[in-house]
Amino acid sequence: MDGSNQCILPKLPVVRRNITVIQGNVILPVPCWSLGSPSLIYIYFLVGLGIPLVAMLYAHLPTIYRRITVLVKQRSWFRGRVVTEVREVEKKKSEVAEKMGVTPSAVDRMQALAEARERRSKLAVFLSEASSPQTNIGQLLMSIAVVCSMISLMIYMITVARKNEALELCGTMPDSRQIVDIVANLYLLFYFVIRTAGADNKQKSFTSMFSIVDYFTIPSVMTGVIFNRYFTGFNFFRAYNLLWLVDVLQHRRVLPTVNAVRLVRLIVLVWAIIIIASGFLHAAENMGDPWLTDTDGTPLYNGQNIVFWRCFLYVYGRITLLDLSRLRMHTMLGKIIIYGFQILALGIVAQAIPQIVARLKVKPDYDRDYSGSNMFIHVIVCGHVTTITMEDFLKEFYHPDRGTNEFFKIVVLYEQPPTEDMEILQERYFGKLDYLRGSVLNMKDLNRAKLAEAKATLILANRMAPDADADDSANIMRVVSIKNYKADAQVIVQLSMYHNKFGLQNIPSWSPERGDIVICLAELRLGLLAQSCIAPGFSTLLANFVTTRSFDPDFQYKEEWMELYCRGASLEMYTRPLSSAFVGMSFSEACDFCFRVMKIVLCAIQTEPTKNPQILPPPSVKIIPGTMGYFIADNTVQVDRAQIYCTQCHMNVDNVEDIKMCSCTPEQKASGPTIGKLVTRTADLAKQLTSTPEDIIESRVWSYIKSFDRSPTGSVKDLSKDSESPVSNEGHRPTKVYDSTGMFHWCPARPISAVTISRRKAAIGIFKNHVVVCVLSQPNSQITGLASFVLPLRSSVIKADNLQDIILLCDPKYLEKEWIYLYNLPKLHVVKGTALNRSDLRSVNLPTCKMCVILGAPTSNEKFTDPTMMDKAVILATLNVRAMKFSEEEGMVSDEEDDVRQKSSASNSPRNHAHSSNKRHSVVSHRRTGYDVPVITDLTRDSNVQFLDDQDEDLPGTEFYLTQPYTGGRAFTASVLDLLMVTSFFNPTVVKSIHAIIFGGASLELERIMAEGAGLIGGDNISRPAKNKDQVSVMQLDIKNGPLSLHAGGTYGDLFIDALTHMGVLVLGLYRRLEPHGEKRYVISNPPDTLEILEDDQVFALKRANFEYPPGSRFSMIKKKKPSKNPAALEEKLQDLGANVAQVEERYDNLVRAEIHARNSLIELEKNPSENQPLLGVSDKGLPDQLTIQLEREKILLNEELRMMEQKLASIKRDVATMQELYGGRNGNASVRKHKRYEPTTFVSKRRSTEL
Repeated sequence: MDGSNQCILPKLPVVRRNITVIQGNVILPVPCWSLGSPSLIYIYFLVGLGIPLVAMLYAHLPTIYRRITVLVKQRSWFRGRVVTEVREVEKKKSEVAEKMGVTPSAVDRMQALAEARERRSKLAVFLSEASSPQTNIGQLLMSIAVVCSMISLMIYMITVARKNEALELCGTMPDSRQIVDIVANLYLLFYFVIRTAGADNKQKSFTSMFSIVDYFTIPSVMTGVIFNRYFTGFNFFRAYNLLWLVDVLQHRRVLPTVNAVRLVRLIVLVWAIIIIASGFLHAAENMGDPWLTDTDGTPLYNGQNIVFWRCFLYVYGRITLLDLSRLRMHTMLGKIIIYGFQILALGIVAQAIPQIVARLKVKPDYDRDYSGSNMFIHVIVCGHVTTITMEDFLKEFYHPDRGTNEFFKIVVLYEQPPTEDMEILQERYFGKLDYLRGSVLNMKDLNRAKLAEAKATLILANRMAPDADADDSANIMRVVSIKNYKADAQVIVQLSMYHNKFGLQNIPSWSPERGDIVICLAELRLGLLAQSCIAPGFSTLLANFVTTRSFDPDFQYKEEWMELYCRGASLEMYTRPLSSAFVGMSFSEACDFCFRVMKIVLCAIQTEPTKNPQILPPPSVKIIPGTMGYFIADNTVQVDRAQIYCTQCHMNVDNVEDIKMCSCTPEQKASGPTIGKLVTRTADLAKQLTSTPEDIIESRVWSYIKSFDRSPTGSVKDLSKDSESPVSNEGHRPTKVYDSTGMFHWCPARPISAVTISRRKAAIGIFKNHVVVCVLSQPNSQITGLASFVLPLRSSVIKADNLQDIILLCDPKYLEKEWIYLYNLPKLHVVKGTALNRSDLRSVNLPTCKMCVILGAPTSNEKFTDPTMMDKAVILATLNVRAMKFSEEEGMVSDEEDDVRQKSSASNSPRNHAHSSNKRHSVVSHRRTGYDVPVITDLTRDSNVQFLDDQDEDLPGTEFYLTQPYTGGRAFTASVLDLLMVTSFFNPTVVKSIHAIIFGGASLELERIMAEGAGLIGGDNISRPAKNKDQVSVMQLDIKNGPLSLHAGGTYGDLFIDALTHMGVLVLGLYRRLEPHGEKRYVISNPPDTLEILEDDQVFALKRANFEYPPGSRFSMIKKKKPSKNPAALEEKLQDLGANVAQVEERYDNLVRAEIHARNSLIELEKNPSENQPLLGVSDKGLPDQLTIQLEREKILLNEELRMMEQKLASIKRDVATMQELYGGRNGNASVRKHKRYEPTTFVSKRRSTEL
């Protein structure tokens, strides 16, 4: 250090090299420079570098020659001759090509190959095989070359591992190591000749890196023998020949995978580059700079004698930034080599090392095999797996209310590696969730997931798939793969479309009896929407029963209704075997006992494992040992009490929490499905299956095909043209015709044109209490599966007279796609239009409908940048309905009109579409706006519920099940059904119960018939009587005007028991108003038994088909009203009837006068047109279309009222006749004489004269 604090490095030493004069004997070997021999190092370097350059130049000589020739041929004086020759050659090629059927270029190649094969000798064939690593001889020669290269490299390593006086030594012969090195290089020279001579591309062979290695190494070894010297300089190049070993191992399948080959190749390449760089540095530092000389010409030496490994550590330190060699460069050549190596390291080594590290990385967890555990039973989840779906799935699966979920572990098998969100989800469910990358369609991946040991495999569907059929087909293929791997594996699969459900019937090992379950999202979703048309809010009620949610009684809710709803939303459906205390009870007695004592609802029982669960079975069905109970409760602790209840220990228990396991309770073994136990096939099951053999089903299908020419797979257009097709007018068909299963009403098939009506006819039709289904679709939209919506509304449990009309407001062209599933269902009407047009909505009598259902049918090729736009159509349609306003003529429907339409339902006039309706749900209030119309909207994304109604008070971010549209049954989405997979896993038969409630009954026979492709079959010798023995129907009873009116102001517990014991119905919950005088309601599922019943409440209930009230109940006392025998009462009825007739006649006269006045006004308007008056459309009667529709509608109403009064008068006359027989006829004759003008003949004649 000097005063300026600068570091001054010591000056490198420079040594003079004096040539030694040999005098006498000298101990050899000695450095060649000391003997004055010229150094050959630079010659060796120039040879190694010059040969490939010359080879490259030689290889490019033909190219250079061709380019020069082209330039010469482009001269004008030579062009004509060349063109002529070229044309002759091309002509010959074309002739040959036409004969062989190939192109001229292919001819050239074929001719060249043929000529080459003819010229090939045996030596050429040998050289070709020997130079290829793909043949056995080639691999053998390459392996020997690898051994010789390693021998030469090891000799070099041993020589340079110690300090030497010089790189070139003279007088080294004879030396064993040098001889071995010569032999090895002789073989490498031979292999070089073989490679070069047998290569197809000589240029590539001459200039390859392996040949350059030979250029640097072989000349120095060979000249050493001639000049009796040994050069240690360039043999380090032999490290690159280790890449031959990789090729040999690859072709010998020692390295089976591409990843292993690349990994080994990268490692060898990096180490070869480091060794070569270290060898160059070692040679430069030991040789010194050759251009240094003294003033007198004496060469100077500025190098240093160092060993190879110090150079190796120095080079390695330049890569890892950890220098352990303590080496300082003395020569300029050494510095140039290091600088060049750093550039090379940045370009090659820096890229290769991360790849090596990545490939050396331990196999990720998702690529390993699943390691089973004795502590867990694993469940495989595959299909459409996303973070969102798995988060909801895991939340539902590991809910605290499920008592056995802690013994299960989820294994996700998906084709893609886990995302960051999925890894976070794994950390959150650490020890409960494993992720494997793989496909269910790959047997190796099934082995890795240990599917043979899995409890079940759950396959998720993509509800938002652009092509639902393709997604369902992929899931069915996954089922095929799983069943092919293990035939008895339990599979629970989700499908989107109903018609794809039958594809599973074609899998031989598919067995619902063994626990295989298919959940059709569209079927359940549309079925719930259909039941909501009968009982608004039922979709929310039943959907909450299949999801698990928690309820905290200590939480302070802002509103009372939210607390009641959340308490009901926390209830789920469970299955447990009933204890021996229930043996001998009927269902009603057991349900009564469970509700009063255990505060849970028993909704179904299963007496035998081979039978479906029975909902509300008749009193003749008794509970036997091993009977399974289906309960609605909050958690598993509550339902466990039904399994451990003991009459000796728990008879006098006041607190339900004191019901615990006692020593006297026998340990029961459930013969049906239990949690954690698969449903097994028994002998009884085989008997049951053989009792309804498939040949009977096939015979019915064959009978249907022979009876009718068309099947659902035929063309709908052909159906309308076929004169023998089962097309008939609905009015001429039998009133009660059912399908082959007896579960649904059936009618002969009709073309879609037969049920399509115009807007005008629909407006005149006066539909009431009907169901309006608005399908927002396009011609290329996917089918929605409307058959699943119509079937629950055509259940045989519903009487034929009570079937509600269903109006499909959509594009008939779109409906043709799925009309094959609908044309056997009665009372369907199609109106061409859209819910986005208010005129179309008014034409279908929206104010008088029972329910308006808005469905969306997205197109398969429609892509959305924002997922919110998926529901744009249904949202806009819902807002359009809400914004409508109705006149008094549209919105007011009286009970009298209702009765008139019900009595006149037999009329088949084309202009009279007044059909029957359900009397229990008549519309009596005046609907002034669209907010008064009951609407339920089907959403794809649950977050879009915020756009449906601006009057809802939901806060942003509110969960879907807590929003007001969902709590009131005004919105629904299939996302709430995704969690049914978990429920079906823990309780496999719950899905059958849900299916039975929605569709009136679960029939395996129906699925087999649908799988045949014949659709819903029926007809002579095919249709069955109503099979409603085990069917149930959904009811919604009014407290105020219903049979339960006496419970207004009472408690829910008394209502539940009274309805169960005296009416035979099972009450599930209440439908209560949000506000005392408001129209919005919300669902309360099984409220506390102490809850007070309000007068305007509605009750959700299930009723068994063909139920008869128990003898002695107050409902059985209700008899038909006998005709009155009181003359005063008859006199009063006649007077009222006369007054009503007079009013109707006056209204009819006013209507005729109004029609005449309107016609005169129109004539006057045509004579004196006004600029501000728009031109109106005129009907065939000369009146505007709108006025004509209104007048005809009022005429129909008045005619029906008059016809109704005629029927009433006929009834009164029968009463008068009865009275005359009893009392001599004095009063009766006077009454008849007094009101003679109101006889039926008088009515008919007066109406006809008025019309004339």
